[in-house]
Amino acid sequence: MWATTTIPPRVTTTQNVHADTRPFDVANAAVVWSAATTTSTGYDSLPQIIAQFVELIVQTMKADRVIC
Repeated sequence: MWATTTIPPRVTTTQNVHADTRPFDVANAAVVWSAATTTSTGYDSLPQIIAQFVELIVQTMKADRVIC
C-alpha cells in the first residue's frame, strides 16, 4: 500500500511600487531625462519606500549631471 500526502496550495501576494521620473524642458516640452524604478513593499512602510526612491533618483540624476 502506498501512502499519499496532500499538500494544499499556498497563495502569496506581493505589492510592488513603481515610479516613473521624467523632467521636461519647459521651453520645448521635451523630456530631458527619464527613469523607471520598481520595488516590492515587503515589510517596509510606504514613507520609507518613498524616501528610498527619492534618494535613488536624486543620486542618479546627479551622477548623470542632470542636476547639481
